[in-house]
Amino acid sequence: MFMSKIVFVVGAGASNEFGLPIGSELAMQISRHLRFKVDRYGSFESGDYGLYEAIQLAARDEGKGTREYLRACRAIQEALPTAVSIDTFLEVHEGDHEIEFCGKLGIAYSILKAERSSYLRAGGADDHAPPLFTSGAVLKSWISVFVRMVQVGISKRNIERALENVTFVIFNYDRCVEHYLFHWFQLFYRVDAARAAEILSAARFFHPYGVAGKLPWQNYAGSPVPFGAELGSSSLLSVSAGIRTYSEQIADQTTQEAIHASIVNTDRLVFLGFGFGEQNMKFLTLPRQAKIRRVFGTAYTVSKSNQEEFEMRIANSLVNGALDIDLQQVSSAQMLSDHDAVFVK
Repeated sequence: MFMSKIVFVVGAGASNEFGLPIGSELAMQISRHLRFKVDRYGSFESGDYGLYEAIQLAARDEGKGTREYLRACRAIQEALPTAVSIDTFLEVHEGDHEIEFCGKLGIAYSILKAERSSYLRAGGADDHAPPLFTSGAVLKSWISVFVRMVQVGISKRNIERALENVTFVIFNYDRCVEHYLFHWFQLFYRVDAARAAEILSAARFFHPYGVAGKLPWQNYAGSPVPFGAELGSSSLLSVSAGIRTYSEQIADQTTQEAIHASIVNTDRLVFLGFGFGEQNMKFLTLPRQAKIRRVFGTAYTVSKSNQEEFEMRIANSLVNGALDIDLQQVSSAQMLSDHDAVFVK
C-alpha cells in the first residue's frame, strides 16, 4: 500500500519489460507494416491487407483516392528507419493529413500486434484471457514488483484503498499496466471483474498520446478493444482516431492540467523507462512550483553527460531547483526493488 501520494511516469522502456518495442523499434515495425504493393491499375498485390482495407475505407469516406494515402504510407515507410520515433516524425509533418492519418493507423495496428505477442499474453489465447502471471519475464518485470508493494497492508476488507494514492502517467499507447492490474486483483484477492474495475477506478491513469482503445472492463460508451485484439478495418480506424500527435496532446488542456495537478500534489515522482525527451518534458512542465522534494528515475544505458542533462530537465520542468533527483542506470524492475520501502511510505 502506498501511504502517501506517488506518481509513476511510464515510458517505452517500462513496457519493453513486457516485450513491447521501444520508440526506435516501434518506428521500424510501423515502417514494415505500411509497406504495400499495388499494380498499375491500383489492385492490391502485397502487404497487410487489413491495413490496406482500412486505408481504402478512409479514402472512400473522405472522397479521396487510395493512392494519396499509399504515397503517404511510402513516405513514412522510407523515412521512419531514420527517425527517433513515430511521434517525432508526425510532429515534423504536423498538418499533413495523409501522413498523420497513416502514421496513426500504423501505430494502432502495431501496438495491438505488439500486445498480442507480448509476454503478458499466451500464444493462441483468446482476447479476454488473463496475463501470464507466472511467466519468467513477467515475474521479473516492474509490474510484479509493484503489486508486491500494493499488497502490503491491504486485505480484502480495505482493498478499495489499494491504489487511492497512485497516479500513472503513461506515455505509451499500450494498455499493459491496466490489463495486468485488472486481472491481478481478481487473481490475488479473489474478487470478481466488477470489483476489480471498481478498485482500479480509484487510481488515475493518463495516456497523453492516447491509447489503443479502451479495454472491455473500462467504463466507455464506445466499442471496447480487448488486449491485443485483431480488429477489422472499421474498428481499426476508430482506434487510430484515439491516437494523438504532440500538438494534439498540448491542445488537450484538460488532460494536461489534471496531470499537472497530480504532480504538484504528490510526495514522490518516479520515472520508469522514460526517455526525458524535450517535447515530453515540456508537456510535464508545471505552471507553479510543486511541493515534491524527491524524484526517482531510471536512466538505463544512458551516458553520464545525458544523465546530467536529464536531471536538469526534470528540475526545470518541476520549477524547483532544490529537488533531490536520483536517476540510476538500472531497469524499471530494479528501480522499484531497490526503493520499495521508500515508495510505500
